Amino acid sequence: MTPTPHDVAATYGENALVEAPAIALLESLGWKTANLYHDVGAALTAWAIMEEAMIPIMSYLLITDPTKAGIILYSTVNFQVWINMLDELFAIEDRYAPLKSKWYQLGARLRGLKDNRDRLAHHAATMGEQASMCEISLRPSIMDLRAKSRKYEPMTREDILRFRTLVSDLTRDLLSLGREMTAMFEALQEKSPE
Repeated sequence: MTPTPHDVAATYGENALVEAPAIALLESLGWKTANLYHDVGAALTAWAIMEEAMIPIMSYLLITDPTKAGIILYSTVNFQVWINMLDELFAIEDRYAPLKSKWYQLGARLRGLKDNRDRLAHHAATMGEQASMCEISLRPSIMDLRAKSRKYEPMTREDILRFRTLVSDLTRDLLSLGREMTAMFEALQEKSPE
């Protein structure tokens, strides 16, 4: 009897060769698979919330409503460009000059976290390379031979949780900057003649 495509996929597919063994190992270590997926999902959700905190900042710099600023940012695929646009807008917008250095520090933190965000989104959960290393971590594909991907140690659960905390702290600081910009904008509105 000829095996069906479903039979072949069940035996040789990604689930059989990668996911099922990883799940079995996680369970044998007492680490529920849901923890890994939850931790990665929570970290990426924290990143998405942080991105939202950048929209009011862009809105004030462009003197437009947040909807339009959001369209501009979310239509820009490269996150580095988001940061660069905000850098350039702060450089030419005098009304927020007292906040430039604060933004530049936040921008540096954003740049520092971006590679780890990409690792969370694009690396797969795998076992340690040695039998004694029964740990699950995120690693690049064996086909990803870029120096950038190879320079990192595998991303452990602790690394993922640390990333989430750093992103949450950054979000808090971006929201604080947005509140300072709101106060400055409102003060300027009160001073300007009608």
